[in-house]
Amino acid sequence: MLTLKDLECRVYEGKSVVGFRYTKRDDKGAKQWEADFDKGALENEWNMLVVLGRTRDADSQVYRFGYIMPKSGMPLELVAATGLKYFQLYLKQEIEQKIAMDFDIGEITDGVVG
Repeated sequence: MLTLKDLECRVYEGKSVVGFRYTKRDDKGAKQWEADFDKGALENEWNMLVVLGRTRDADSQVYRFGYIMPKSGMPLELVAATGLKYFQLYLKQEIEQKIAMDFDIGEITDGVVG
């Protein structure tokens, strides 16, 4: 469960938080990935940035999107959880697209390549 203490590198403008970071760590404390959040131009708007590291076959993947919270002054852990849920939905859509591509490639190459 996401808690306020999980949100690091807070940036303040006066008394308001305008940026922070969430770092997902494994059981041993090693960083797996991180998400940076910053206040958008609109009153209830937040932006989220996730950069997934490069692999042997693919360059880094950058995900950046904005979202609107229902009202201002909501708890930071709710702001973070909302952004992460939007990211999760996007990942699910991307996975579905890649599964469809995988299926297509299987049909195209069936009988040609063992």
